[in-house]
Amino acid sequence: MPQFPGHDKYSSLKRDILCDFCLTCKELEEQFARLEQSGSLSFAIMRDLVGDKMSKGSLWRLKDTSHYLFNAMRLTPDRSAAADETERAEDPAGARPGLGCTAKEEAGFLLDWTLGYIFHECVKMTEDAYQLQYYGPRLPLLPEGGGSPCEDVLKSLAPIVGQSRTSLLRETRRVALLLEQARRLFCLYLSGERDNLSLALFIYDRSSLVLDTFHAYYEDLLKGIYGESLDIFHLQAARAFFAFGHKRKSIPPVEEALRLNPANAEAAELYKTLADNYAPD
Repeated sequence: MPQFPGHDKYSSLKRDILCDFCLTCKELEEQFARLEQSGSLSFAIMRDLVGDKMSKGSLWRLKDTSHYLFNAMRLTPDRSAAADETERAEDPAGARPGLGCTAKEEAGFLLDWTLGYIFHECVKMTEDAYQLQYYGPRLPLLPEGGGSPCEDVLKSLAPIVGQSRTSLLRETRRVALLLEQARRLFCLYLSGERDNLSLALFIYDRSSLVLDTFHAYYEDLLKGIYGESLDIFHLQAARAFFAFGHKRKSIPPVEEALRLNPANAEAAELYKTLADNYAPD
């Protein structure tokens, strides 16, 4: 029976942050479209995205998983715990990449920073959405002809709702920029993750979601992970289905791998195993 490497705790975490990023992007882009059309966001949807300490939303999980992954990965064979402790003492934030870090480590640091920043911007957006949805409409209008004892107070308060709307627009522009840069950073950080079967399975199984999230960067994402020959992507997806117990689901991707590259000997070997043992009745 074939044996495949490429599945460990960190592999799953990398899959998880990509998955939560894609799901978060979808929700946020729908809210950006709503803001453009109606001038408001849904507080309920933003609240669910962010969540709270007792019930974390996908954005909060994304931030926490990212921090855990990149902090855990700081300790590598060429960076001892003592060296890491020294770096943290010199940098209380404990997060800047050290001298001599690889391009992948640098991209990982920037990705972690970007995902964290998106979360905190969305916390502010959620507050603004709440104020605009529930407090804005409750501000009394100035009475016709004046004469109200609260007229001066109302004149002072009236611009605040507009300022909240301006803040919300500014925050959405920042988040849109951060999401765009996060797409680029995912392409850099996940480069070389060819053997990550969890990742291959997610990208293959949720290809429409990943494509909708990465837009023009989708091809860069795949090529960064699997190289120029996308038969490798389909082969790894087939291996992932096989390794995780879905043998018959391995057949379509391995067939696609062989269609793209009939000379792929590894795909041919897996296909023979599947045909001999797991072909549909």
